[in-house]
Amino acid sequence: GVSVRSAIAQAMQLERGPVVLADISDNPGGGGLGDDVEILRELLDQRCPDAVVGPIWDPQAAQTCHRAGLGAQVTLNVGARGGQSQVKPVAITGRVIHVGNGEFTYRGPMCTGTRSTMGSCAVVDAAGIKVLVSAGRLQNLDPEMFRSVGIEPTNHHIVAVKSSIHFRAAYEPLSPT
Repeated sequence: GVSVRSAIAQAMQLERGPVVLADISDNPGGGGLGDDVEILRELLDQRCPDAVVGPIWDPQAAQTCHRAGLGAQVTLNVGARGGQSQVKPVAITGRVIHVGNGEFTYRGPMCTGTRSTMGSCAVVDAAGIKVLVSAGRLQNLDPEMFRSVGIEPTNHHIVAVKSSIHFRAAYEPLSPT
């Protein structure tokens, strides 16, 4: 397999995006908690200038962003809410660019027309990396999850989702790679 570090380095070298990275080991649709932040940590470490990640299950981060309000500058320890010893939080600092209730409608090939919710959610822009945190655990199998919070995934170089296979139906047509 390819390491997270190597996958992100390779993705950053590609001229065109979006490059879709799947966090298959932390898929809420397959029993994962959705709170692992290793992809986010590596995006920050490699200073990726243009990425979106999420949703990351972190009710506390979402609540902090809601309290701080739209446009506020926040510093958060994101992730590692499920108590698994191998999952460590990552510190981010950025501006709150969205707060909401997480409601959206699936538009892709799976669950088309079904209404769903990520729960209370927020997006923080941390040095060009947009981090979607949510109070609910939900597999990202449709770009509408990002679009519902004001993020157009096709406008970003790297798109990281928590899904194993189901994301492919809606995301592969968006990616030139």
